[in-house]
Amino acid sequence: MTEPEADERDPRLGAEVDRYTIVRLLGKGGMGAVYEARHARLGRRVAIKFLLPELAARAEILRRFENEAVAAGGLEHPNLVAVIDLGRAADGSPYLVMEFLEGEDCARLVRRAGPLPTARAVNIVLQACRGVAVAHDAGIVHRDLKPENLFVADAGDGHDQIKVLDFGIAKLRPVEGRAATRTGSTFGTTHYMSPEQARGAAEVDARTDVWSLGVVLYELLAGKKPFDGEQPLNIVHQILNAAPPPLEGARPGVPRGLLAAVEKAMRKDAAERFPSIRAFMKALEPFADRAGASGAAVPVSTRPTPETTGQPAPRRPRASLGTALAVLGAMGIATAAFVGLRGRPAAPAAAPIATAPPPSLPSAPPAPAPAPASLT
Repeated sequence: MTEPEADERDPRLGAEVDRYTIVRLLGKGGMGAVYEARHARLGRRVAIKFLLPELAARAEILRRFENEAVAAGGLEHPNLVAVIDLGRAADGSPYLVMEFLEGEDCARLVRRAGPLPTARAVNIVLQACRGVAVAHDAGIVHRDLKPENLFVADAGDGHDQIKVLDFGIAKLRPVEGRAATRTGSTFGTTHYMSPEQARGAAEVDARTDVWSLGVVLYELLAGKKPFDGEQPLNIVHQILNAAPPPLEGARPGVPRGLLAAVEKAMRKDAAERFPSIRAFMKALEPFADRAGASGAAVPVSTRPTPETTGQPAPRRPRASLGTALAVLGAMGIATAAFVGLRGRPAAPAAAPIATAPPPSLPSAPPAPAPAPASLT
């Protein structure tokens, strides 16, 4: 992934793609690019993810891209990013149209704020579990859950609204006798792969997502990954053979029941983990605050502060942070989120765009894109 740069030669800028007008580039990756766009008649903002035309000719990559449309497009839940449309551009590039989100992903949040308060970390993972449970009910295993794929938007009332992203490598139920994944294929992001994924198992089930969300919760609480290293093979060796550093050592004061839940979610033998994502949810719910237990999230007042993190308060940018989040399933094991600053006075973060557009929308053209923020 590369940070988007202003490029007047980009033929997509200002172009019409079906019913959408391309406004600005949000980010590039090894498989394509993501743009902010507006519906030509309604003015609704969306994120459009394009696959490079040369990659569309490769059957496996095109299948993964189409998997994302089939998997995410068929699911409806407040904790899942909405895929609105798909098609092909004039140059042959397949594209997905997704809701436009504002906020940041959990990876950026932890880098910025450090370890999260226990209730907030639990509530984030609980919301992710609720979305993933809907996918599991539909026979879909995500297989690439990680902080970058958990997006923290604002529900419009100062509470977190979590969106699960990137179903590009999801395992679907077999169709017409054809296996949904190749035997021995290894997909996922190394740090969050379950042991069975790391071994290249022919089949993985919902318990692989339980593992990944257990690793994510560990990281949100500890501020660091349980399995880390410079080389992917070293990380895989740890996942298969080593116990993670005790969470209580990295984060003193975490309730024992929560420590036990994280440890069980990360058992190397899938048979010893929680049997379902809902069983994991049930174990986490006692450690969420009342709002999180009811489906909302932690209010702003419980978010990390210099007093709780021991870090200096970050300088607030003059422009609000706007992120159009679309998932570039990278070739190999990485996916990406793209972040940019929208040139407008600072204001409370907007709620995620609803499925139906509002009755009236401003007709003014979008402001020129300002210099982008650094990408992860």
